[in-house]
Amino acid sequence: MPEGRVVRAVGGFYDLKNAKKEIRARARGKFRGQETIYVGDWVEYSLTPDGGGVIERILPRKNLLKRPYVANVDRIVLVFSLKDPDCPQLLIDRFLLLAEDSGLGIILVFNKADLTGPNEQEQLAGPYRDLGYKVIYTSARTQQGKEVLLKAVAQDVTVLAGPSGVGKSSLLNMINPAFRLKTGEVSAKIGRGRHTTRRVELLPITEEGFIVDTPGFSRLNLDFIDGARGLTQLFPDFASKAENCRFTGCRHVKEPDCAVREAVEKKAVNSWRYEHYLLFLEEIENLQAQRYR
Repeated sequence: MPEGRVVRAVGGFYDLKNAKKEIRARARGKFRGQETIYVGDWVEYSLTPDGGGVIERILPRKNLLKRPYVANVDRIVLVFSLKDPDCPQLLIDRFLLLAEDSGLGIILVFNKADLTGPNEQEQLAGPYRDLGYKVIYTSARTQQGKEVLLKAVAQDVTVLAGPSGVGKSSLLNMINPAFRLKTGEVSAKIGRGRHTTRRVELLPITEEGFIVDTPGFSRLNLDFIDGARGLTQLFPDFASKAENCRFTGCRHVKEPDCAVREAVEKKAVNSWRYEHYLLFLEEIENLQAQRYR
């Protein structure tokens, strides 16, 4: 039975791609209310006389990203803009929580490099390189970073995510002009971009690589994080130090002998990262309190 990867879902139909061609298939009735077929899934299908297909079985997934729902993903590329709109580090750290929670490889792309100088770029992005993240500077307008970005996403499945208006679709058009993805301007009134991506779709970058342009959003709720311990694990610069805290359930706020706060005092952890941690912790604990009211 032939196998194919779901590259898009349209009105109850699924476009499947294998090594030879792309076909449109529908799901066998047994899937209704039982299993959900996601973009990125590998499936077995049977052929129909009209050249279409019927999905018979979903093959085992290696993972499932839930924001957005995409199966069998290998890495996340988080895209931010250096200017127009500005992306504060608090927003960057919020997106990093999502990426860290996925367990996937993470690449940070800072777009619109043509609007800033090297000093401004390093002031915003440099600290993240110091934390161990791969950082790429790009400009869809000048083609800066095109080859570096293309090499980074040439294999397997990459999810592109980030706030609206930072140029995700423009970057994809830079990598492959044939995509002709719709792009939008940044609103002067609200200071952020308008959504231009409407659905989840695997876009072929190379014969062996796909990328997913996801709908942009400016705020990410933290309801997927379970308390202080869960939050600490999503801060790689905190996690190893937290092992030396006096209390196993240390929240790293006022507890005595807290190794994380000690690291902040000794400048082994950036103070602004710790401030963001406290803001996120307060938000998470407020969400949890609301659940139990």
